[in-house]
Amino acid sequence: MKPALYVHIPFCSVKCDYCDFFSLDRRSREDKEAFTRALVRQLSFFCDRLKIDEFPTVYIGGGTPTSLTPETLEMIFSAIPRAAGEAPLEWTVEVNPESLSRDHLDLFSAYPVTRLSMGVQSLHGPSREFLGRRGSLKSVFAAFDLLGKNWKGKLSIDLIRGLPESASLPLDEELSMLPLSGIEHISLYDLSLEEGTPLALRTGKIEARNDSLPRDIESRGFLHYEVSNYAKPGNESLHNRLYWDMEPYLGIGPGAVSLLYGNYSWMHQSIRPDLDLYLRGKPEDYTEIEYPSAVEFFIEHLFMGFRQVRGISLEKIESRFGHSLRDIIPQTLGAWADSLSIDTEAGRVALGPEAFWIQDRFFLDAWKELESLNPFA
Repeated sequence: MKPALYVHIPFCSVKCDYCDFFSLDRRSREDKEAFTRALVRQLSFFCDRLKIDEFPTVYIGGGTPTSLTPETLEMIFSAIPRAAGEAPLEWTVEVNPESLSRDHLDLFSAYPVTRLSMGVQSLHGPSREFLGRRGSLKSVFAAFDLLGKNWKGKLSIDLIRGLPESASLPLDEELSMLPLSGIEHISLYDLSLEEGTPLALRTGKIEARNDSLPRDIESRGFLHYEVSNYAKPGNESLHNRLYWDMEPYLGIGPGAVSLLYGNYSWMHQSIRPDLDLYLRGKPEDYTEIEYPSAVEFFIEHLFMGFRQVRGISLEKIESRFGHSLRDIIPQTLGAWADSLSIDTEAGRVALGPEAFWIQDRFFLDAWKELESLNPFA
């Protein structure tokens, strides 16, 4: 088996007000080192059990991976080639400006890390204050300077949009503040008010600024290739494309999920978001497995695939489900025929420019059709 690898490191110095991911702040060095030892054991266990001999891509995320010392991170890095020998085509590490150091960059350069993804979120003081984003603007620009002098690989950044006008700049102005010559990829996420987060509790409903997307980013040489992602040509995220194409991936670390295939089946595997159980238990104690129905899995293919501007592979749908896309949802395809773009040479179908932004309606139509006439039954 050759799945992509996702490693979840659930530590942050301080958790941001908008964050709903499983992450833990103010943990001791001893906790972090114990976690790292448990993670290496889990990686070895699943590589042996699943007979993994290669990871085409690796993504180290969190949380904040750079909240670990370089020495602790190296314990994880060194375990990856031992578990699956070949160097991956792409190896990404998430970094935060306030915890990134020269020693971290030296470590990344000593291993086949090809790409860093830095959580900037905003370069506007009031926006960062509204979000409860930790770290100063000074630390962000210091990180860009550090990267410019010491990092030769690719760089992606995360930005958040959808803030109220009173607490944000127009996207075009914020982009003009970035050192774009050293950035190959931008992920632009809509702010989501997740129930129970400090931001949701103190703000309630938000009336967001209306920016002219994706024109603002495309005018600076980035191609819009997925709902929230833009890249200079040839710099798309290979790892995320495997997610969107529903290729197999192994997730390790508390809170991580996996998509794995058997001979004639598929399954989602998840690791319970419980650090104490993770540290003291065995993989079978903290691993949960779910087998989605064919209808559920097909809808997931649509949802993930149509996030991409290039759409979904017709051949892949037929090989995985035993039916062509047209046989599975003929009524939905007929109703949306004028909004679909078919690339016969590439064998892909995508939603056109206008339908791309209202794709939830397409998924709802497909779901209703499958409820009334299930071709997999």
